Parts: sequence; structure tokens; C-alpha cells
Amino acid sequence: MQGSEKQFLTYAVQNRCAQELVDFSARALDVSPA
Repeated sequence: MQGSEKQFLTYAVQNRCAQELVDFSARALDVSPA
């Protein structure tokens, strides 16, 4: 099941990057995250 582990890891990394991007955008707009 190494393929599944790699897929999950890829998803986790993308999800983290997306969350950081949301936080960065919120700070850039000077708005507190919901």
C-alpha cells in the first residue's frame, strides 16, 4: 500500500500549503481568519 501512503502524503502536503496560503491571504487583507 505504498502508493496509498504516497497519495495521502501528497494530499496532506497540498492541504497544508493551501491552509498556509489562506492564512497568508487573510493577513495580507488584514482580516482575521474565519
